[in-house]
Amino acid sequence: RAEQDRLSQERLQQLGLVHTASELKDFIARATQKGWSPVVQLERLVQAELEARLAAAEAEAARLNEEFLRAKAETENTRRRAEDQDILW
Repeated sequence: RAEQDRLSQERLQQLGLVHTASELKDFIARATQKGWSPVVQLERLVQAELEARLAAAEAEAARLNEEFLRAKAETENTRRRAEDQDILW
């Protein structure tokens, strides 16, 4: 059973369903407990996957924005130091 679970997770990852792969056991348990139909299972799977991707994209955007702001501040600081030292031509 463990080998089958591992293969299922690998296949989901290959399909790009990374969140679903990492949460597979919990997802199956919820689906079984609540008696979700196959359509509901797919809807929930897609919803969870999209929410996870959105959260990852938002985190990446925040990281990149922070990186940009740091680079911008460093550039401004370098410009000011150069002005203070009369390095600019």
